[in-house]
Amino acid sequence: MIISLIGLPILKLDIDFETEPIGLGKDGKQIFFRDIWPSTEEVANVVKSSVLPEMFKATYEAITQGNPMWNQLSVPSSTLYTWDPNSTYIHDPPYFKSMTMSGPHGVKDAYRLLNFGDSITTDHISPAGSIHKDNPAAKYLLERGVDRRDFNSYGSRRGNE
Repeated sequence: MIISLIGLPILKLDIDFETEPIGLGKDGKQIFFRDIWPSTEEVANVVKSSVLPEMFKATYEAITQGNPMWNQLSVPSSTLYTWDPNSTYIHDPPYFKSMTMSGPHGVKDAYRLLNFGDSITTDHISPAGSIHKDNPAAKYLLERGVDRRDFNSYGSRRGNE
């Protein structure tokens, strides 16, 4: 925002806003960022005068009612999710097939492929972006009758991680 206000050339992005002026006033006096930045009190006053309870009241009074389209969806009575075997977005993970509701089960013949610690998530190691027409994911989708225009993105199809 400040760059658009002061019209800095793209190469001057290393300005020190504490010590360097961002411009000159009509009187020729240097203007610093701190001169135009609102104080915490000024921001609080604007919030207090413009973010009003009425803005939220109607929404939150009816929040448990949902909306008509959502409320018209048919809901199965089962307590378990009914997997669609033809879904190309999400399917029943194979490691659950032999499990029952009787209690915990040990995982057999599994091993850790990599151990990254807490700083790496599936977002870091999964493909991103659109699904290219010539890769294995596209082949999988085409074999299941998904039109190219309906491939969507890797992110939208990551329900099976």
